[in-house]
Amino acid sequence: MKKYLPYIAVILAMFFWASSFIAMKYIFVYMGPFTMTFLRLLIACIIMPALYYLSPQRDRIKLKHIPKFMLLAFFEPFIYFIGESNGMQYVTASFGAVIISMIPLITPIIAWFIIKEPVTKWGISGAIISFLGVALILLEANEISATLKGMALLFLAVFGAVGYGILLRQITMEFKPVTIVTVQTFLGMLYFLPVFLLVEGKHFFSNIPPLTAFYPVLGLAVFCTCGSFLLFTYAMKNIGLNNANIFSNMIPVFTALLAFFILHELISLRKLTGIIIVVAGLFISQIPFFISRRDCST
Repeated sequence: MKKYLPYIAVILAMFFWASSFIAMKYIFVYMGPFTMTFLRLLIACIIMPALYYLSPQRDRIKLKHIPKFMLLAFFEPFIYFIGESNGMQYVTASFGAVIISMIPLITPIIAWFIIKEPVTKWGISGAIISFLGVALILLEANEISATLKGMALLFLAVFGAVGYGILLRQITMEFKPVTIVTVQTFLGMLYFLPVFLLVEGKHFFSNIPPLTAFYPVLGLAVFCTCGSFLLFTYAMKNIGLNNANIFSNMIPVFTALLAFFILHELISLRKLTGIIIVVAGLFISQIPFFISRRDCST
C-alpha cells in the first residue's frame, strides 16, 4: 500500500486545486485577486510553522539556501498566483483549468533540457492523450469564453508552474516537504505584501468584505495552499517531476465534477468522454511504474 501513497497524495492535491477554481469565482465578488492571494498566504503562514515544528521530518535552513528558496517562491506562489488569480477573472472556471493542464505537456521538454529528467514514450503518449481528453471537455459552447488578457495571464501561470516544478524537483533532493512548503509560503507572502498594499490595500481596508467572504479564503489556505503543496511535494519527491505533473490533467476533470455537484452544471456525453480519455491517458503514462512493480514482485 505504501508504494501507492504518492499517487493518492497527488490525486488528492489535484482535487483540492480543482476546488480552488470554484472558490475563486465566489471570492472575486467580494475582493480582488491580490487581496485573496495575500490573505490566503497569510493564513497559510500561521498554519505551516505549526506543522513544521510538530513534524519530526524537518530541516534546518542555512543562509546559503535562501536564494534557491526565493527563486522557488518567485515562480510559485508569486508568478503562478498572479497569472492564475488575475486570469481567472476573464475566463470560465473550466477554461482556466484547461490552460493550466498544459503544464504536463510543456514541463517534460523543458525539464529534460535543464535537469535531464527522464522522459519515457509512455509518459509522452499518456500526456498527449490526456490533454486531448481535456480539450474534449473544453469543447462545450459555454466553456470557451475567454479574453486574450485572460489567456495571457494564465500562460504566465503555466510559465511559473514549469519553473517551479523544475526547481522543486532539485530542492526535494535536499529538503523534506514540510520544510519546503513552510519556507516558500512565507517568502510568497512577503512577495505579495507590497503588491497587495499598493494595488488593492486601500480599497480592501475601506470596504471590508462580510465575514462569509473569508470562509472560502480560509478553505483555500488550508486545503489548496498548505494541503495541496505538501501533498504534491511529497508525491514529486517519490515519483518524479513528470509523473507527478501529468496528474494536473485531473484538475479539469475534478472541476467539471465539482461544477456538477455545486453549480449544477450538466455533464454532457462529450464531457464524460473527455473525462474517460483523461483518465486513460494517466494510466498509460504510468505503465513504466506498473511494469517496474511487477518485475520487483516476480
